[in-house]
Amino acid sequence: MKMINKMPHLTLKSSGLTVLLAEQNVRFTLKLSDYGYIIDDGRICYHGPVRELISSEEVRKTCGL
Repeated sequence: MKMINKMPHLTLKSSGLTVLLAEQNVRFTLKLSDYGYIIDDGRICYHGPVRELISSEEVRKTCGL
């Protein structure tokens, strides 16, 4: 987590580089992301732009947001 907090987010974003981050802390990763996949029991149960994910009552309830 400490390494990720130090990543130059704006530099990565402006370069067009895509980073795949697998992390259990949903709140933390959604703060860093533009697009997300939420996986449960090995299956993608939700995916989409982060704004849509966090505005979904179902996603918030499932993920404890």
